[in-house]
Amino acid sequence: MTTNRNIGVSLAAVVDAAGAENAVDASVDKAREAAELGLDAVWFGQRFDYDAIALAGFVGREVPGIAVGTSAVPIFGRHPLLVAAQARTSQAAAHGHFTLGLALGAPGSVESVLGVPYERPIARLRDFLTVVRRSWRPRARTSTARSSRRRARRHCRWPARGRRCRCWWR
Repeated sequence: MTTNRNIGVSLAAVVDAAGAENAVDASVDKAREAAELGLDAVWFGQRFDYDAIALAGFVGREVPGIAVGTSAVPIFGRHPLLVAAQARTSQAAAHGHFTLGLALGAPGSVESVLGVPYERPIARLRDFLTVVRRSWRPRARTSTARSSRRRARRHCRWPARGRRCRCWWR
């Protein structure tokens, strides 16, 4: 009996490659090399100098047949609708071979670097995932003014339950 194993590699260190003129090109080259060696997937961790979601989308577009994903994109400092849009774009670029990985992030870097209080992390993650899931759910498109007004009156509960932003995603 044979087992199917998915083997992947993290390419986070690629953007640190000494002498690399372009981190995107270097990541694509390393992903091609990984695919030629028989690896099934490449993963990108979020950094402060390059966006992991976009980088995964570029690699997925340029290296067909290899799965791409983000290992842990911190949710603090990001709006879930923007992350969902980025992920949807990368999913399209990678022809359905993209996986979004989300994380809370480290309290020290969230508060000191991003200037965002690290409050109620589990509730924030739950709300974040709710918004991302709902934004990806297929829904009927209507063009009536009445439904548009109704949709515009409802607001999401981001960033935490009880507080509302002014997006009309629902």
